[in-house]
Amino acid sequence: MLSGICSPWIGIERLAVEFTGAKLSGLQEMQNFYNAFLGEPFWDSEAMGDALLQVDAKTVWNKSRAGHTLAAVPEWAQLILCGADSKGKDGHQYVIRAFGAGYRSRLLEYGDTRTSDELYQRVFRDYTDPSGRVLRCRRLCVDVGGSKGAGTKDVSRTDEIYRWCKTDPAHLWGVKGHGGSSPPMRQITTTTQTYHPPGENRRSYDVTVSVIDTEYFKDLLASRINSEDAELWEIPSVGRDYVLQMASERKILAERRIKGEQVRDIWRWVPRSTHAHNHFWDAEVYCVVAAYMLDLDKPRATKATQPPKGYMPKYGHKQTRRPGWRIGR
Repeated sequence: MLSGICSPWIGIERLAVEFTGAKLSGLQEMQNFYNAFLGEPFWDSEAMGDALLQVDAKTVWNKSRAGHTLAAVPEWAQLILCGADSKGKDGHQYVIRAFGAGYRSRLLEYGDTRTSDELYQRVFRDYTDPSGRVLRCRRLCVDVGGSKGAGTKDVSRTDEIYRWCKTDPAHLWGVKGHGGSSPPMRQITTTTQTYHPPGENRRSYDVTVSVIDTEYFKDLLASRINSEDAELWEIPSVGRDYVLQMASERKILAERRIKGEQVRDIWRWVPRSTHAHNHFWDAEVYCVVAAYMLDLDKPRATKATQPPKGYMPKYGHKQTRRPGWRIGR
């Protein structure tokens, strides 16, 4: 593929505009810039483990001082989405976000519920923007794992959450992280499978679950939080617990694999401390997963993406934008 640097139809002015817009829009658009305009891979085995993709409490706290209020739906919102992480014997910690194009989002509500039914009542209600437009939550992605705690016969909450998701399959979506040492082939793989609940004489049943590349989506979330574009990931004034949970994980070099002359570094997100709570962090990740499922990765218009005043395409060639890198839903 011919690099845009050498192309007579693109020109350095266009590349500068595209690069600036991609830099403001975060990881996905930077990847699109390298792939579509430079004809180069954005990630290789080492760059994919960028240790600079960290989330610290100070960054989250500073974003919370922007003056937004909880439940204030912005006019640019296209969808309301929710992510929830299973916690304890019965409850969930959750976040509700308004999403627009390019994963632009604003936190509307976060909290803790004691039961799945309570979570459903909080999430699936009317949300109204300043013009009076009413929206409802389109999808709730919930972790199908979790533990009921020591001393219980069934230590897993998987059966409970699978059955709950089957009560409203159009809106409740079970997700779980990819296991194993090898990276997944896709960012999301959704399948219908037969689930065998634990215990004697328990009848099996079919479930739909999406296995997600957690490393990819944590990178995507971190890139939004750290973006120079302050409008890309918005939060209102939040409490200390939310801030600490959002900074509860860090990215480290987990292992180095050597095969002949090839060296591959494996980077993973891990808890900063043994007992650090990360439920809100995971819930925010699941919110991004829901946005990815519903195609909200399409770029949004920003001032930086507009051509400079007086700029005209060379040779009358129609300028087109290639779609960003997306692998099956």
